[in-house]
Amino acid sequence: MTPDDLSGSLFGIAAAPWTEGMPLFLGLATPGSDHAFVVSRAPFRDAGGRTCLAGTGECDDQGSTMLVAQGLEPDDWHGAPVTNVGWFRVGVPRPPAG
Repeated sequence: MTPDDLSGSLFGIAAAPWTEGMPLFLGLATPGSDHAFVVSRAPFRDAGGRTCLAGTGECDDQGSTMLVAQGLEPDDWHGAPVTNVGWFRVGVPRPPAG
């Protein structure tokens, strides 16, 4: 995952840039025999809310679940069970003044 994957995906924080590191949760979604990593602003139970792909800028609400893989159909993953794996902080730097 690169910063470009999060570009445009505000996860419900309209006042970007985020000056403090915002916690994001990493999970493993498992609908049937498939699996993919997912990222969200809240700990998981399932891939609820809006399910979107990394790099699309479509994870724009707090309940968004971002699939960290390409070539997947987000609707196929909505509601899939998710196992929490960990969390990390993401900060978006402010542009230079002037």
